[in-house]
Amino acid sequence: MSGSLTGLLIGLVPLGLLVACLLFGRYPGERVIVRARCVIDRMLARPPVAAPPEMLLQALPGAVRGGRLIAVARAGRGPPNAG
Repeated sequence: MSGSLTGLLIGLVPLGLLVACLLFGRYPGERVIVRARCVIDRMLARPPVAAPPEMLLQALPGAVRGGRLIAVARAGRGPPNAG
């Protein structure tokens, strides 16, 4: 056998194993995908909802100033009418 034919056969062995697994209903890596999905879901889970802004503003001691002043002013009203 020539070297190129041997290299081709060595390269086709993993493909043959994968096709055989799929034909027999086995899906390589399925468990890893499920575990990874669970980890990703836990990482992307939203934290508990914070208290409403009114509650937060009442709890802040002292005067509201700077960027928080602008945020408080903008939070108290809706967007302007376009018309």
